[in-house]
This record gives sequence, structure tokens and C-alpha cells, in this order.
Amino acid sequence: MELDAGLQTSIPGIFATGNVAYVHDLVDNVVREAAAVAGNAVSFLQGTAPQAVPRFSLQKDPAETVASDPHTQRFPCVVCPNSCLLTVHLDAAGQIAEISGHRCRRGKAFARQEILDPHRTLTGNIAVKFLN
Repeated sequence: MELDAGLQTSIPGIFATGNVAYVHDLVDNVVREAAAVAGNAVSFLQGTAPQAVPRFSLQKDPAETVASDPHTQRFPCVVCPNSCLLTVHLDAAGQIAEISGHRCRRGKAFARQEILDPHRTLTGNIAVKFLN
């Protein structure tokens, strides 16, 4: 999903926040970001320019590639309050060679899923008109 600096998608008026936009390390940061994105939604409806939304994360990108090694990715774990910074090393075939940085088994399982089969939850509202 492509997002602009205000976290608006390529569809005008549709914004993304939370782990749908990128993996966050703390729910407190999701709340701060959501408040800023809500302001941008209001700005959109009023016809004014949205503001850039700062990223409240331990990293710059959701799956940051380490500059010296294109086969290494780092991202925060979101399955428990520890918010471990996970490091995943991939082999030449793109398969997981090593996972480190986790302080529990759930973190290791999360890293494996995030690399092999990432999941996101997208919520929304749909207006429904009932005919009586």
C-alpha cells in the first residue's frame, strides 16, 4: 500500500494508520498517529491540505533492510509488551536463516510469519440504508 506523508492512500480521502500502515512498536504510538490522521481526514473533508504525520516507531521503515546486508531485515515485535527489535537474516534463496532479538517464542513465531506470510487487519465502516 502506498501512502503519502499524511498517510493518505492512493484513493483520495482514504487514510491508513496503525499496523495497516506499518508495524508499530507500542499501542501508545498508534493512538498518537491515529489522532494526527483523524485531523488529516477532517482537513480533507474541509478541502485543506493535510499535514505530514510523524512516524512513531523504533525504525524508519516497516521492514527496514540493513544497508550493509540486503538479506537482513529489522522490525519491532508487536505480540507482547516487550516490543523486541527483531532481526531476520535471509539466505541467498530468500529463506529464513536466523531470527534474533526475540525474548520469547511468540516473538520468533511472529518474525517468521512477518517474513513468510504477513497479515494485517483492515477495519472500516459502510453506510447501510434500510428500506422499510
